[in-house]
Amino acid sequence: MNDEYDDHANGEEDVYVAEPDEGFYDEDMLDDMPGWPKPVGILSIVFGGIAVTCIGFGMASMFVMPSLMGAALGDDPLPPTMKPGLVQIALMAVSVLMNVLLIIGGISCLSRKIATRYMHLIYGVGLIVLAVVGVFFQFELMAQMDIYVQDYPDNQISQSYNRTTQLVSALVMTALSLAWPVFCLIWFGLVKKTEDDMTGGLLEAAA
Repeated sequence: MNDEYDDHANGEEDVYVAEPDEGFYDEDMLDDMPGWPKPVGILSIVFGGIAVTCIGFGMASMFVMPSLMGAALGDDPLPPTMKPGLVQIALMAVSVLMNVLLIIGGISCLSRKIATRYMHLIYGVGLIVLAVVGVFFQFELMAQMDIYVQDYPDNQISQSYNRTTQLVSALVMTALSLAWPVFCLIWFGLVKKTEDDMTGGLLEAAA
């Protein structure tokens, strides 16, 4: 530790001097700084972690489920929803990267680094683009499933398939997945835009 005491301050008393890289924060300053970075950072870490975990299980299930559903299909081919296509894998992979960025942005937000603003903005834009592409992809899958159900109406997958339920489920999941990205775009794009917004002007945010 490179701390030292300056005993030449007006010849009166020792003055504590903290090196710039020490990250020393006075407790009174911490109490006076804005409190929003902590909950926002924690929520970003939590939401990002949940998303990465769910997408990971989803990618794994795409390769495991076909072998488990053999009895339900009989001699019929796999339905389109169980075929891991290139587009679906690419969407999931990019979504994982965006949510990893969100986790890093959450950690950066806890440290009150201005870089968190740009990470959250990139995440927000990226997730909205992915959601739009994902909706079109889901409509394409449903169109393929309509054909599949007509061609193979007797297997259990076709008999349990409900287009309305599938559509409502997809729209609800899309709306839920957009809640945090939209918040991030509004919060970091319009409300909190500077280092002073994160520190209340009391301290310089860590670079």
